[in-house]
Amino acid sequence: MVVGATISRAARRCRPLLIGSAPSVTPTCRRAGDASFPRGHRFYWKAEFLRAIPDAAIEMLLDRFPTVPSPHSFFAFQQVGGAIAQMALGATAYINRDAAYDCFPVSIWSDPGDDAANIEWARELYTAMKPFAIGGIYVNNLGDEGEDRIREAYGSSYDRLAALKRKYDPDNLFRRNQNIRPNE
Repeated sequence: MVVGATISRAARRCRPLLIGSAPSVTPTCRRAGDASFPRGHRFYWKAEFLRAIPDAAIEMLLDRFPTVPSPHSFFAFQQVGGAIAQMALGATAYINRDAAYDCFPVSIWSDPGDDAANIEWARELYTAMKPFAIGGIYVNNLGDEGEDRIREAYGSSYDRLAALKRKYDPDNLFRRNQNIRPNE
């Protein structure tokens, strides 16, 4: 979701792609992003959390987004917080309770020959957004980024999750995810 309620001078220059919020049943919610990720295309993204969307971040996006190599690509600000922020830290594995937005450039293209340009565009935009980030990532937004990013997603919850994995899944049967290894 691109949040159009940002109240700054720079934000008024942006035209939101999508604004909205409504109650939804789980199957509808799970299919919400399907149209943005059409079958047969290639995808690459990197995500991180923000506490706010400052004017400087919007200006940077306005300057850099036009270099996007594919017309299917986009940048998203997804609002988080709300009920997430009301839960005590440590009550669940999710640790980024002080984040207000999840933000991520998403490259979408179809020709494998365009891989390098599209991946580089997303990485550059992600790097340019880093000064505004608070660290952390939602584990479901991780690609193949390695164990350090999985640890970053779970933060202080990681050791507790690894202990549970050792107890309930010592053979690592459930590993086709952002895996927490039981032998750590």
